[in-house]
Amino acid sequence: MSIAVHANAAQLRSRGRSAQRAAPALRGYWRGSWIASVLALSFIMIRAGEVLGPIRQLKPVFTVTVLLLLFHLFGTGAVAWKSIRTNVTFQLAVAMGVCICLSVPFSIWKGQSVSTMMTLPWSLSLVALLSLNAPSLRNFDRVLMLATWVAALTAIALVSQGAVVEGSRLTSLGTYDPNDLGALFVIMIPFALGASTRGPKLSRLISAVSAAVLFAVLMKTGSRGGLIGLVVGLSVFSFSYRPRKILMILGAIIILAPLTWPLLPTVTKERAVTLFSLDEDYNTTSNSGRLYLWKRGVVFALANPLVGLGAGTFEVQIGEDFRDQGTRGAWHTAHNTYVQIFAELGMPGGILLLALIGRSARNAAAFWSWRTTVHRPELLASLAAYLSAIVFLSHGYSYILWGMFGIAAMTEQLLRTRPTRTSVISGPTGATRLV
Repeated sequence: MSIAVHANAAQLRSRGRSAQRAAPALRGYWRGSWIASVLALSFIMIRAGEVLGPIRQLKPVFTVTVLLLLFHLFGTGAVAWKSIRTNVTFQLAVAMGVCICLSVPFSIWKGQSVSTMMTLPWSLSLVALLSLNAPSLRNFDRVLMLATWVAALTAIALVSQGAVVEGSRLTSLGTYDPNDLGALFVIMIPFALGASTRGPKLSRLISAVSAAVLFAVLMKTGSRGGLIGLVVGLSVFSFSYRPRKILMILGAIIILAPLTWPLLPTVTKERAVTLFSLDEDYNTTSNSGRLYLWKRGVVFALANPLVGLGAGTFEVQIGEDFRDQGTRGAWHTAHNTYVQIFAELGMPGGILLLALIGRSARNAAAFWSWRTTVHRPELLASLAAYLSAIVFLSHGYSYILWGMFGIAAMTEQLLRTRPTRTSVISGPTGATRLV
């Protein structure tokens, strides 16, 4: 009996030492790192500064990013900086940035590729700022919770500004069009739902209201990719719970869905219905539709496997195609992030994108199941929702995509400091050890 006890004790000590070696040290992180993370998400990813009227003239993204990096430069210790250098998600994001830069000399339109490359300082800064968030569960939760609150307030501001396209689809006066907004909101809805299930009553209430606001404004965008992403995200979120709770959630959806449908904006209902008649949709029949563009994108990728067309130049090549065919029409982007990156950055860029997605999914999946000691299903749900939405969007260089990579890097930092699963180690007391 004593031999078994000593063996178990030695096993516990060994696992503790292994976990300690693998985890980044908590010392050296700036105490205000969580505030920096919220501001980075708010201004770079969510683009909250674009709804602040006169403040837009002050270039809030530039100002906030530079200030936050300076705060980290003087407030964050060497140990924390070293920690993010060993973060695989961060490493892959930097490699993707390098790949974008390397595509410029080989680009079919260097000016366009240079313009695309100039977004990298803000994109990589976003990933770095989120990676430098002190990896405690409290910091992690409040960063995502406050980001959803900011997103909800931004959504309300967008509605109040009343900017629309195609008659009644909500858009922004800045960076994002209706489909971009749809992708952003389907990311934030699971985060808001997750935050509404824990914490003080007031914060839970605000998060629940934020989720409702984001859903309502998502419907105003009329984004079909957003609708698909929402269904995927809510499904992933729901199936992370115990079977009994899954049945309760499904029952609530079955009851609420027909009650909600009549309340949706007309444009959303009309566009949602077209998802069931794709054979009549221009996207599958026109040479400017998505199906044609995806096929051409595959051809471009196979014709330029090493360096691609150059960052941001898919639409240029499509324009040349139309000219060669004697076809009149506007230039078009790929309308599919996966096709876009493989076509514009070649196989190296495409492989890096898939590696980043795989690593992000691995980080999020560690917190998905109800069996985990830290249950955060919204991480995988938001990622799945976004990955579904960008099947229809050209987001290869979007701040939204890089924001998701930043959240994945922040998740990886947390994962390296916290166990997520339980295993029972036999002993005299039958104790449960977190490993």
